[in-house]
Amino acid sequence: MPTASAVMADIVDYTAGRAERTFQAILRNRTAQPLDVLPQEASEHRFYIRCIVDDRPHVLADVTDILGRHQISISSLHQDEPVDDASGDPTARLVMMTHRADEGRMRLADAELGQLDCVRGDCLRLPVAE
Repeated sequence: MPTASAVMADIVDYTAGRAERTFQAILRNRTAQPLDVLPQEASEHRFYIRCIVDDRPHVLADVTDILGRHQISISSLHQDEPVDDASGDPTARLVMMTHRADEGRMRLADAELGQLDCVRGDCLRLPVAE
């Protein structure tokens, strides 16, 4: 009952034109300047990246070279033991965590990673909330 009474009092104040007294915090925000929205490409996150790659020499160098050229620093890296894929070729799962990097650079690196012949399928990339 007390909540219903308070709600009804707010409705009466609003309809009677006394909203300035009752809803000061809400009305104060009406005059605030709109906030600029950061373009998605400029947003920064840490990223989790997982790729299935051929298990052969120089693959890790190719992957890390692409990330490095886009100023994406790796904070941790793990490669699983190789397993044979359907064609009998050995592949390995490569898992990386990056330091903070912007989305735009990460997208460019993604496109280049997808062009490597040693990467099987698409790499999984997820932003990490901190």
